[in-house]
Amino acid sequence: MAHYKIPEEDFELFYLAELTRRKVKPLSRWEKSLDSSLGDWLKKQDLIVESIPRYTLMGKKIHETVFSTSSRYLHYYQNKFSGKPLNKSRHTQKVEGFLFGYPSCCVSAFLEKPYQKNGLKIPEQRLLFHWACPNCRVSPSLLHAYASVHHETEEWYRNYFGVAERKHINVVRKLSIAASLALCLGISSVNSQVIPDSLHFIPVFNDQDQDGLSYAEEIFLGSNFMNDFTLPGINDNIYWTQYFDWLILNLPTTQQPDRPYRMDFQVWGVETCSKCGAQVNMGYVRIVNPLRNLEMDIPYMGVFMLVALLLTV
Repeated sequence: MAHYKIPEEDFELFYLAELTRRKVKPLSRWEKSLDSSLGDWLKKQDLIVESIPRYTLMGKKIHETVFSTSSRYLHYYQNKFSGKPLNKSRHTQKVEGFLFGYPSCCVSAFLEKPYQKNGLKIPEQRLLFHWACPNCRVSPSLLHAYASVHHETEEWYRNYFGVAERKHINVVRKLSIAASLALCLGISSVNSQVIPDSLHFIPVFNDQDQDGLSYAEEIFLGSNFMNDFTLPGINDNIYWTQYFDWLILNLPTTQQPDRPYRMDFQVWGVETCSKCGAQVNMGYVRIVNPLRNLEMDIPYMGVFMLVALLLTV
């Protein structure tokens, strides 16, 4: 890694840059614009850098920074996504997976069933920018390359900025909306704000009273499916959002033998909310009920959408 005097920034950017410079990743994306000094630094790593304008579903313009050693990959990304709305369609995720160097088996498995148990230890999974599929034959070899680059980048980072051995983990948490659920009310992107309107309200199928809950959900929860205000003064959607948000936030964070608890799984990388442009860690929270031998994984983006809806009321 070339040594240049640059402002201290997030460790993850330097990690991505070195992975890309060594061609472990064909292309990398930093989901916000960079100042000129950081952009110049990336170019000094023999990387081609472009700022790509995108739009949220509400029409807000944002800029992504993409970089690669190959103009081919960069031009393809630019032609495919420049000026286009953010989206998480299957096609988009497959294209991104190819460009970012994710194993195709992992991309397909994630699209079918996200966050399946894959046998990796938490520190190993955190090194990757994709979620490894069960019994993956490609990710272990990538893991070896990622671990080597991570170690060397961390050493370089500590030398230049004098950070403590694990300070970069706190930097990663700063990036995340839901680095821990107890802090998930914060928004990590300084350019993204939750505007007081209904921009995180997502219509659902078979919602007879237009309150954000389907007919089946209303029956299960005991709400009035013909009236969006079962309780006086509060919309059913908001009431149940507050209820489940409170439940998640108050679950124990350590393993319990006789009551539900939660486990947080952060990973490298963020994804952008297509509604408001906020950046959210790509990990998830796992809710475990040991009495019934049940568990559920909720992506941090889902938790963010839950909280963002509450902030609009």
